[in-house]
Amino acid sequence: MEGTTRIGNTQDLFDAQVNQMVAKRALPEVVAFLFTKRGADQAKEDLRDIANIITHRLLLVWAPKKRKPVEIIKEMMLVFFGNKKIKGKILDRINKKPWKIAIRDYDCPICPNKKGEEVIIKGLHYCVPVSGAMEAVLKYMIDNNLVSFKKVKAETVKSTGSGDPYCEHILTLDYST
Repeated sequence: MEGTTRIGNTQDLFDAQVNQMVAKRALPEVVAFLFTKRGADQAKEDLRDIANIITHRLLLVWAPKKRKPVEIIKEMMLVFFGNKKIKGKILDRINKKPWKIAIRDYDCPICPNKKGEEVIIKGLHYCVPVSGAMEAVLKYMIDNNLVSFKKVKAETVKSTGSGDPYCEHILTLDYST
């Protein structure tokens, strides 16, 4: 779907990965503002909601081609952020289907690039919007009957922006009806 915004053509902006530039520049101020005004727990939910809204707009011009959860996330991270350093590990299975999956990101698109730039905020991982985007993409796949799981929850548990060696997001999938 092609559309024009006040700053250009939606597909052209998507192709240029404008979302990554916006995230890197605006996120520190947004995180700080939400944390001071709303507290850690509500800021976390607000950041996930913001990512969800942005992801739904991006899904107007892109849809995943992959069908396995880890592959969907890898495709999303490559397309949205040019990030190839994603590893997925199945932590638990139910009836031979992945139930709990760890997604490790060794090149987070929104965390600070350099050591010493960490933004350590107690109770709030810097890249929590990434798990919100992951959840939105996987829910899109569920809503369009493109995957066998029926529910998904994504949660950020580690962040390089908070001083961890890599970012980690835990996906919890539910296959029940």
